Amino acid sequence: MASWVVLLWWADQQAHWAAKAGIGILFAFLGLTVYALLHEAWHRHLHSCQVVNDFFGTMLAAAYGGPFTFLRHTHQGHHQRNRSVEESTEESPED
Repeated sequence: MASWVVLLWWADQQAHWAAKAGIGILFAFLGLTVYALLHEAWHRHLHSCQVVNDFFGTMLAAAYGGPFTFLRHTHQGHHQRNRSVEESTEESPED
């Protein structure tokens, strides 16, 4: 997470739009990479050993900015409710 703050600060210090855009791309790449690996850890697919999976998941969650177990629990809840009435954003047509 500290690297993200540094990148944002660095981008803010740049005068040229191309430098800001380049730093923004780096910022997005780092964020997406951390999230993708964290997502695998939430599903216990990052490593076959649960202890190793949870260790790296905890490290990735710290970089992401939250506690691993809380993020995993809320993500699993999302999958339980995904496309359900509770999580639907579409309006149902009236009969």
